[in-house]
Amino acid sequence: MKRMHGPGMLAALFTTWLAGCDSDSTTTAPRPSAPTVPVATEATRAELTAEPASPTRAYVPVRRAPDKDPFRAPELEPPRHEGNSELERYDLDELKLVGIVVGVAVPRAMVEDPHGVGHMVTIGTALGRDGARVSAIRKDEIVVERKVLRPLQKPLVEMLPLRLAPQPG
Repeated sequence: MKRMHGPGMLAALFTTWLAGCDSDSTTTAPRPSAPTVPVATEATRAELTAEPASPTRAYVPVRRAPDKDPFRAPELEPPRHEGNSELERYDLDELKLVGIVVGVAVPRAMVEDPHGVGHMVTIGTALGRDGARVSAIRKDEIVVERKVLRPLQKPLVEMLPLRLAPQPG
């Protein structure tokens, strides 16, 4: 079989192409028109600026307090909660340790409130308005654990001892 090279090959391709092009069967497809851009009229502008149909979905801008500095650390107050027990209504400074019972399975202590009423406490009892708890009961003191909030840091756990009042005599 003989190979065609150069002009013979080009002529064969051109002839094949012309044979496929019949002038009767060719139809030109309509050109797609350019997409239409809607023109903003006064009616469409009014629709865009109209209030929403539902008042629950209305946009409410967020307003910041004018005196708040976003770069200053927040001032944290200790959590104040009204507890369920009598001892959570007073500050730790107002409570006085008057008695301790140790050497038993569950050590106990007696704390007196500002009105002179005694209350029995065990390990885990809540004391004071700031959520402090009894963490240990020793022979001459109880240790109260209190969390102190610090801005932009982890809370600091403070251990405060409440010592027995000295006995007169």
